[in-house]
Amino acid sequence: MKKWVRDMVYGVVILIIAVILIIDTYSLKEDFIPYESAKAGIYSRFWLYVLLVLTLIMILRAVIVRDQTKVESLLSSTPWVTVIMISCYLLVIKKLGFVLSTILFLMISMTYYTYKSNKFQETDGKWRPKKEILRTIVFLAVCSAGVTVATFFLFTKGAKVLLPTMRLW
Repeated sequence: MKKWVRDMVYGVVILIIAVILIIDTYSLKEDFIPYESAKAGIYSRFWLYVLLVLTLIMILRAVIVRDQTKVESLLSSTPWVTVIMISCYLLVIKKLGFVLSTILFLMISMTYYTYKSNKFQETDGKWRPKKEILRTIVFLAVCSAGVTVATFFLFTKGAKVLLPTMRLW
């Protein structure tokens, strides 16, 4: 598959999802926050509009440049693994809570994408030393925890959004 075709397909799918989500943010109940600019729907719409603009740029770039580079098919394993990871995340978030499930999701997905981009291998195809791979995984875990904690405080303290908490029973 050509890169520009893949980018077009991804772009159209992301565009449709972004528009649906933007429309959905208007149905959020936010009566308890007195300031319009502090409501969660505003933040969501802002980032969805950013996604919308970036997606339009990606689509325009694909149409104008028409990059003929061969890339993985849309039916390759990577998109499906991504869908499975996101589905599992959505299934466990109510039981494990936002913090634990998000740290696990980010750590697993970043490790998977690092592996898929051959960052665990040398240029000659041999595996990097175990210490180096372990150091990379620990770094990804720390990044996952940092992003999750920052997001948690941004939404719970800044936007007063209730995020799922751990409920094992």
